[in-house]
Amino acid sequence: MATGARPFVPRPKERPEVARVEYEAGFHDVREDVFNTGRGLTREIVNEISAMKDEPEWMRQIRLKAYDIYLRKPIPTWGADLS
Repeated sequence: MATGARPFVPRPKERPEVARVEYEAGFHDVREDVFNTGRGLTREIVNEISAMKDEPEWMRQIRLKAYDIYLRKPIPTWGADLS
């Protein structure tokens, strides 16, 4: 890297209606969500996703069982802050 040169670091700027991420070099990505769950995961969101994908009942039950197992697992104390 040349002396005095800065590393390329993306700088996100998001608008609520359409997520558009702008970068220092002027490039951008436009992303339009089909379904936005917000932060976190709940049984209701799992049910909504399954319904949106028009999955059979047995698949929804597998997803809900996996979600219940996820809730029983402790959050790791190592690595990045996940709160």
